Amino acid sequence: MSPVLLAALAVCQVPLYLPPQQALPDAAWPSHAVIAVPQGWIAPEHKLYLTEDGRPIPSQVEVAARWPDGSPKWLHGYATFRYAKGEARRYALARANELPPEASKSPLRVLDDERGIRIDTGAVRFHIPRPFVGIALLQRGEQTLLQGTGGPGVVDAEGTLWQAGHDDKAEIVVEQQGPACVTVKAVGWYQTPEPREDAFCRFTTRITAYAGSPIIKIDHATTFADDMKKHGVAALSFTFPLKDASQYSSGTSRGTFGDDLRAMSLAQLTDDRVYRIAQTGPNAKRDLKIAHDFERNAGWFSARTGDHRTVLLTRDFWQKCPKEVKISPSELVYYAWPEHGELTPPDPTATKIENVYKSLCFQSGDVLTSHLPDEYFQALEQQTDTTEAKAEYAQAANLQGVSMRNQFALAILPAQASDEQVAQLQRLYLQNPSARVSSTVIARSGAFGPVAAAGDDFVDGYDTAVRILLGYVRSIERYGDYGWGIYGNTHHEEFMSFEVGGKRVGRPSLHRVWHNNHYKYVSTAWKLWALHGDWRLLALARRATDNYASVGQVRYDRVWMNSDPNDPKRRPGIKYHYPGGFYHCKATVPWGGRDYGMDAVDIDANLTGHWPDPSALLLSWLLDADRWSKDGYDLWLSEVKFPDGNTREANESLVQAITAYEYRPNSETMAAIKKLAKSLTNQSILLNRPSPIWAPTWLSRYHELCPDDEEFKQYLVKSADEIGLNCEGICSLALCATAYDLTGDKDYLLRHGSTVVRTKRRLFQDPTRYWQDYGARPGPSRGGHFALQWPRFLYALRKAGIADLPVPEEPGQYLCSATRYDDPRDVLARGTRILILKDDQAAQPLTLDANAASSGDLPRTSLMLLNSAGATVWQRAELERGPRIERPSSRLAYHQQLPGPDTAGLYALFVGSNDIGIYQGIAGGVPECQVLHSRKQPGLSDSVVYRCKHTKGWLVPLVDLPITLKFIARSDRDGSYVSVTPHEGPGGSKWLVAGESAEVALDDYPAPWQLEIYGDDSSMTDVFVETDAQVPLLYGHSLEHVRVIQSKLQPQR
Repeated sequence: MSPVLLAALAVCQVPLYLPPQQALPDAAWPSHAVIAVPQGWIAPEHKLYLTEDGRPIPSQVEVAARWPDGSPKWLHGYATFRYAKGEARRYALARANELPPEASKSPLRVLDDERGIRIDTGAVRFHIPRPFVGIALLQRGEQTLLQGTGGPGVVDAEGTLWQAGHDDKAEIVVEQQGPACVTVKAVGWYQTPEPREDAFCRFTTRITAYAGSPIIKIDHATTFADDMKKHGVAALSFTFPLKDASQYSSGTSRGTFGDDLRAMSLAQLTDDRVYRIAQTGPNAKRDLKIAHDFERNAGWFSARTGDHRTVLLTRDFWQKCPKEVKISPSELVYYAWPEHGELTPPDPTATKIENVYKSLCFQSGDVLTSHLPDEYFQALEQQTDTTEAKAEYAQAANLQGVSMRNQFALAILPAQASDEQVAQLQRLYLQNPSARVSSTVIARSGAFGPVAAAGDDFVDGYDTAVRILLGYVRSIERYGDYGWGIYGNTHHEEFMSFEVGGKRVGRPSLHRVWHNNHYKYVSTAWKLWALHGDWRLLALARRATDNYASVGQVRYDRVWMNSDPNDPKRRPGIKYHYPGGFYHCKATVPWGGRDYGMDAVDIDANLTGHWPDPSALLLSWLLDADRWSKDGYDLWLSEVKFPDGNTREANESLVQAITAYEYRPNSETMAAIKKLAKSLTNQSILLNRPSPIWAPTWLSRYHELCPDDEEFKQYLVKSADEIGLNCEGICSLALCATAYDLTGDKDYLLRHGSTVVRTKRRLFQDPTRYWQDYGARPGPSRGGHFALQWPRFLYALRKAGIADLPVPEEPGQYLCSATRYDDPRDVLARGTRILILKDDQAAQPLTLDANAASSGDLPRTSLMLLNSAGATVWQRAELERGPRIERPSSRLAYHQQLPGPDTAGLYALFVGSNDIGIYQGIAGGVPECQVLHSRKQPGLSDSVVYRCKHTKGWLVPLVDLPITLKFIARSDRDGSYVSVTPHEGPGGSKWLVAGESAEVALDDYPAPWQLEIYGDDSSMTDVFVETDAQVPLLYGHSLEHVRVIQSKLQPQR
């Protein structure tokens, strides 16, 4: 361990850190701390507490997870953390044999009896009755602010009001209690006064109060718990019964209640439009005055009663629209689904290709149902992005099992508190700072296995990993992906070149349009947050987990829950809706999929497979004390049965099984782990297709769980040799790190210099920030799971004492001159022409490494070698596929050898293809380069266009004429990087958005010029040479070689 960590542990204290904040610079903020400790550091006799500036404070510490020996592994500490001028005071976790009196001294009092739970924080007093009606009484000092019944309520499509208070069987318990805080959990059904069997919504509510604090935090979720084709939601509310409120305010809206203002509702019906609905008379339906503005509500709402303000703070109010808050003298109502949704204006662009995926029919309107309107179905039927996600799947999609979760808080403030002070508190609530130990402490605790925290070495690795995550979720802002059911979700692919109104704005592809954490970016974000510490990652992880745990997970299925667990024919009421399972990504709504009687080509939700990521919920609990996420993980854990097999379904299930075993060990899970490992290792890893390392840490994780399995060690090392740098787009960083650990062979690590560079270069650079860091993504597609694996790889680098990773030189491809491969005359006229200057040495074969210049399989390609007299030496009608090899850039290419020139002289290799990328360096070290033709050639109706994915070399002129190069980023999904730099002096470079073009006048810079084109994945760049000469340029990686060949040619004047 580091000296700092050793010193901290020696004095039995671990420092905690909170982010600086300027929302409310001098604040006392009730929150939690997250701590990871090494195995055995805490003994059974130890008492744990928090300190502030070295002094014990009222606090409580809970064990969130344990080590195999039973000692605490992850801890949550609760306290009120104080800021001064935006900087947090010094906090630490302390360990002692006796608990100091100051740590347990608290004004917090809790009385739990059959009538309900009474809580006194020292700042406010309130009562939570049984049955559950929310907070029925709240007082501060002598002032009563809330009095009456309220709590959760839902109005169905027929106008019937269902309320939590009518469920006399609801469970209301004190979930946690200590000197710092108390949490009350209520779970049950929305019911009618006369209980009905067709109740269709369940509630899960947590109310947390803190010692000495006037802030009460509420986490409330409604789960749709019946076939939602049969039900509709007209309003979904949580009511606080105000007592004699006289005034209200919210942002720029404020007023005084009286005969001409009976109530005010503020409805955020779309993400950018707020409706102000004033009730001006006794009739709540007719006496309404309505106005709206294009704005986003700040999310706070205040009602004044006497000497106090009852303030409602909300999270994601406009982001998870539609939302509404109603304030009157007698109630403060938070609507998760608005009461006035019918006011939402129709959006004429809702079913256009750039918007239809948002499913605004489920994000707005008067009644929420599972019925897909006909115009949406028709729009989805007509799209051509995907044949996988059929319109029928969105039509069959059922909201049963989906939850609508919202977080809000009550703050009881003095009446003299200004609106600006309330706004500051709202901003602090949105930031929701929490304390944590350093990334180094987490890494060296061993809680994540052999991983390294970010440091001063290999900065590019962690920087790239963080940028991948932050760039990936920028799509939310880019496309305005807001709404209760989609906010926090992301996309599989995007069309970068898509235009609206002549502006290139991009749009998501409808192929797997809602990713549903398909590639585990949510759990990756949590781990990076832990090991890197960028606070933006915490915000990202919270937002994504909220969506994944609420909308992406099936929380309930009535038929399944009410059926016999031992019935072999047991099945859920909605196909694939196994409680605890996670939705796949095969429909255009996040909860979409097939129902019974439809095709069975794929599985749309499940507990295991290559897509479920329950670890994301577990990490949300461990790293952020999120109990709603813990509920979801516990539900999954109670229902899961692990499969066997030897594909990506199995290796991902193995990783999830290991995580489950580490969290809650039992013999059944260990037996499943052993069975899965056996099925995966009964043949060569490359035969376990598809995606033998879909879960790229599975070999490492199993070895760490079972380190004495000698047979598996041999399999792991052999697998590292067979996989090489990557397999099916997934890099082998974690596997190679463990192979090094087992063998001591540093080559497993040194080989990956190009992996790091290539991943970083995938990230698009955009000065406008619109497309910033687009390109590389978490997961196997476009990112190789780099972000997930880097912490393990960095640990191995440090252990090996490697200070730098060498990056092999990669010249890249020759520019492919697009031509018809099967027309020799066309190939000779405008095909790719590579000159080779053969010396007097013995003949050497030509070595061709090739792949598609764009993407996909090797295109049809013809070849002919001509001598200096123009005679054909040999000709190949089609380039054969040789074995696939890894290039220095980590890209895969087909490799083969062809006969080289046998006598000295200048030879020309003509290549006929529309899309071939032949790598430079084919002639075994003798001079070689390419001849570039101008765009217009005599006798040719087609222009000469060169295509390339990535290349680097020198342009040398053959003529003294103006030459202009034009570049076009040809892909519809990916951009390109282009740079032209003179041999001496500065040049120019540009990142081109897909479809964008740029021109460079070479005469503006002294010759020769170094050209670099870089792209990845679907990226391809078209290059046009504009000049009056037919053959104006030579191009090659070695400037020396290009000049040698230039000297052999007759210059064209």
